[in-house]
Amino acid sequence: MIRKPQRRVPFGAVSAFLFLFLLVLGPVIGARLIADAYGDLGADYEVTPWSIADTRDAIDQRFSEILTDAPDRRQAWSDLVRRETDEGRLASARGLLLAGPVILDAPDAGSLEEFARQGTKAGDDALEEAALRYVSEDTRETYERARRVTQAEWLTTSLAEDDRIYQNDAETLQGVAPEDVSYSASGSPNQISLNVLGSSRDLALEAARWMRNDDIDVFAFTLSGIGLSVIEEGDRAGVSILRSAYRAGRLNPDLLDYFEEKFYAVVPPSRLKRALFEETGEAMSIVGQTGRIEEIFGKVANRNALQDLEVELKIVTDIAEKSSVFNAITFLESARGSADLRRARLVAEAGGDKAIALARLDPAGVLHTAKAEIPWNNRMRFMLASLAAVAIVLSWLSVNMLVESFRRRKPRRRSAVYALEDPDWLTADHY
Repeated sequence: MIRKPQRRVPFGAVSAFLFLFLLVLGPVIGARLIADAYGDLGADYEVTPWSIADTRDAIDQRFSEILTDAPDRRQAWSDLVRRETDEGRLASARGLLLAGPVILDAPDAGSLEEFARQGTKAGDDALEEAALRYVSEDTRETYERARRVTQAEWLTTSLAEDDRIYQNDAETLQGVAPEDVSYSASGSPNQISLNVLGSSRDLALEAARWMRNDDIDVFAFTLSGIGLSVIEEGDRAGVSILRSAYRAGRLNPDLLDYFEEKFYAVVPPSRLKRALFEETGEAMSIVGQTGRIEEIFGKVANRNALQDLEVELKIVTDIAEKSSVFNAITFLESARGSADLRRARLVAEAGGDKAIALARLDPAGVLHTAKAEIPWNNRMRFMLASLAAVAIVLSWLSVNMLVESFRRRKPRRRSAVYALEDPDWLTADHY
């Protein structure tokens, strides 16, 4: 009985196939792991002690890269403080003073910190007073004069319990109160009390124009209507801040598209217009029913979508409370979506006045200083273990093929008995 020889797949072919497969699989797993760890879905940018510490380090690192090309960093830094003070941005000027140790050269930074340690004050107040020694005399006098005026205005406002009623125009908003309404000597957090949404009568007049098919700003109308009728009065600050930024043209286009989708999910314009005609009949009748328009908004509103919107508006309010209304608008110029809003909140919480100064100097890069805590879960741990296994197998295959390429196989002698199994040998003429 003649047995056919069994042909085995060469080891080199199996190794090559496995190597190429793992070479493709490894980057796929790595990309998925990075996306889950640092992507918008993975990083929530929650305010935690770990994220605050890392974000502060990132802010200091960014400040250390500023003015590196200036021939005299101390004078350039002093000029920046003077510019912000002259423009009425006292919080930004104070942030620049607090960033002095990382902006200045090593000798000046070391002596500045030494003065801060020897002073009678503590914390940021001590650092602020020490930094004033290193700016020019005119800058120091201008800053101290502006600080005294701002503190006196804040104290007067607090005693009078003035809520600072804002008008519907963003330019009026800038004229009524400077950006540093939130600033105080004690650094107490700012409690936002802001309303630029207008009144129920304004809303009714705008609705009447819309029903007559006049051109109106549908998004501004929807935003004001939701703020006045659906959202609780104590939570309207976020809507007012958005409206101020929108009216001033300082809302990032991507963020505008994001919030348009959010607001229209709560109150779709087509459903709202249909409800206005069904409930009131004609445009003129709604003008005399100012309370009716708010009821219509409430009936049309999608409560589930409203809950999602309120979460985003709360983040906007948090940003303003940690900085100020005007600085929150500065952050909104850089934010492009939900993740950026959370970045802005974290940066404002971690950096304080330094974050405000950095937003002024680097509006495009300030949000990148936010450092999120990686939310490790079982899926990410499995992907990390798989990536490690792929790396180990690839390393083993590479070393094995390298060794095989240098190893010379010696010819093996074969017994004549095995030749009987070769059909060619049986049919050959051996005589």
